[in-house]
Amino acid sequence: MKRPELIFAFLFIFSSVIFAQEIIENSEKPLSKNAGRIVQLKEIHRITDESGRYFFKRPHNFQVAANRDLFIKDKEQLLQFDSKGNYIRNLYKKGQGPGEMTSIKGYQLTEKEVIIYCDNPSKILKFDYEGNILKEIPIYQKKRFYTFEFLYDGRFYFIHIDWGQLDKLEGVVGFPYKLLSLSTNGEILTEHMTFPTKSVIAGKEGIRGGWIPVDRLITVPWQEKYLVVSHTEEYLLTLFDAESQQIVRKFKRKYPRIKASAENDKRPNLSITLDRQKFQAPKRNYLYDIEQLWVNGKFLWVLTSTIEEGKGFVVDVFDIDGAYTDMFFLKLPKKATDDYFGIFQMGVSGEFFYATEKDENDNYVIRKYRILDENWPRP
Repeated sequence: MKRPELIFAFLFIFSSVIFAQEIIENSEKPLSKNAGRIVQLKEIHRITDESGRYFFKRPHNFQVAANRDLFIKDKEQLLQFDSKGNYIRNLYKKGQGPGEMTSIKGYQLTEKEVIIYCDNPSKILKFDYEGNILKEIPIYQKKRFYTFEFLYDGRFYFIHIDWGQLDKLEGVVGFPYKLLSLSTNGEILTEHMTFPTKSVIAGKEGIRGGWIPVDRLITVPWQEKYLVVSHTEEYLLTLFDAESQQIVRKFKRKYPRIKASAENDKRPNLSITLDRQKFQAPKRNYLYDIEQLWVNGKFLWVLTSTIEEGKGFVVDVFDIDGAYTDMFFLKLPKKATDDYFGIFQMGVSGEFFYATEKDENDNYVIRKYRILDENWPRP
């Protein structure tokens, strides 16, 4: 076992990369006079499995295009629906040939294109909204990217796990998620910065069996050129600007942490067994302050861990300057949040909210809701 001081030194080195900048400290109260209101959802329609066409296994990563088409990522599927929930197509075509993919590690919707990253073989695929492949860009890099985030000004931005930093570490360590960018010809790779989290590394005698997160990394592109990152258990948001290729601000608000208990902690007790030795994350004392991030037009919605009975989840709203502009209680459907992973199977776009729920037969159903709120600023 490595000495604790070596692990702390590792954390300090990588933390200094992003914590050197002054943090914008917002107060506990937002600017809006209408903050604290209860926001309801009204169902418009639902999307269910269609035999022979698609089958929901773990739908997530909801994105809405400019033409209002809804895209949903699932296992071996990238499904496209129109604004009324009618199925259009599945862009995923299994294989390693032209226009084919074995996995999707992130996608982006631009005004005219659907950009998909496939990691085996490593390549970028571009489709139009009619399902026609426009371009395929092979990536001849030794690095395997964890996720594709977005394209801006001729560069693809990825999150990469730098396993080389962990070869001789074990236990709870600083887990280095690196933000990288790649030129559109797939040749010039640039490393920007590291967002450290804490994870438990399952390793023994040089064998690495995986990792179990202690913190959680959440990323979401915002306003074409920005990436918002949450990477700690506590309330902190970091804004990366792809134009200047640097962090332009970090911001937070005063947040009373929620103690974890048997009643409110739905996180599964994840573990990895390696050579008969069991590795698992330590019991946490508090819930994650930030549960999920959604971008709605010009505003960032932060789903927090605070839930008030009869009111719902606290959702904070920030503008691009990091100002805490608004807060409301959102009454999320109970069936959508019964499963711990349900918060990752939701999306928001304008006045519409999308949630994944289970029906009476334990099958996934996508429900589209209208957000009943006249007070929050429209995107």
